[in-house]
Amino acid sequence: MPHNHTKDTNYISHPKSSSSKGQDLSLPVSVAPMEGGGKHKRGLWTLEEDKLLMEYIREHGNGRWSRVSKITGLKRGGKSCRLRWINNLSLTVKKGNFSKDEEDIIIRLHKLLGNRWSLIAGRIRGRTGNQIKNHWNTHLSKKFEIKKERTNPIFHRYHWLEAIGKP
Repeated sequence: MPHNHTKDTNYISHPKSSSSKGQDLSLPVSVAPMEGGGKHKRGLWTLEEDKLLMEYIREHGNGRWSRVSKITGLKRGGKSCRLRWINNLSLTVKKGNFSKDEEDIIIRLHKLLGNRWSLIAGRIRGRTGNQIKNHWNTHLSKKFEIKKERTNPIFHRYHWLEAIGKP
């Protein structure tokens, strides 16, 4: 059974989508044991799950993620809910293509910091470390050959400390 995996969406595909030429594109969703004997749902999030999570956050604020499934009935773990909010649903997360300025910052900081995505994200408003890592791996890394000395942690630490003004 073929599957349609798109990078921009994180939802379960609906069967027999108009773009699928009649193929069944639904994805299997597995479950894992959950605290209290229930099951955690794994796999892609549905629109309904997103709505439940957003409703919870509107009412209770973000944080205390382990309570989300108990209060909302979501069959997701706290970590999964937290990551979904931080990486996809939060209004502070910038969606869409990276600008040339953002790419320039990523390239410059990657030369300095290596794969320290959360540190790089701290310099780009509205982008998460996960977004930056994915953009680097899919668009930017192929454009640049990283020299071997740049992968050496001592090299990075020295230049990082130098950049922040520490001896």
